[in-house]
Amino acid sequence: MKAIILAAGIGSRLGKKLPKPLTKLPSGLTIIENQIKLLKENKINEIIVIVGFKKEILMEEYPDVLYCYNPFYHITNTSQSLIMGLESVEKGDVLWLNGDVYLESDVI
Repeated sequence: MKAIILAAGIGSRLGKKLPKPLTKLPSGLTIIENQIKLLKENKINEIIVIVGFKKEILMEEYPDVLYCYNPFYHITNTSQSLIMGLESVEKGDVLWLNGDVYLESDVI
């Protein structure tokens, strides 16, 4: 199984300093760091993150996952990012996550 994390959006309601997936949780982890950790704990090691807004920050912070860039992130919605992600992987089971949603292990 593979996982696609949608993390391209601007997140304008939180300001435009950082992508929403980089929001810190009370644990000290970021939302996306928590997602990546849970995926790996559940033996999902092929992780593709769809990036757009401030992509360099995410890519530098988490170099051990794959990335797909949505150059139209500012004019498209999550469905376009998901399509790009699905087109970048081989057919098979895919778990799709929004990069700004907190998860616990039993969800995966």
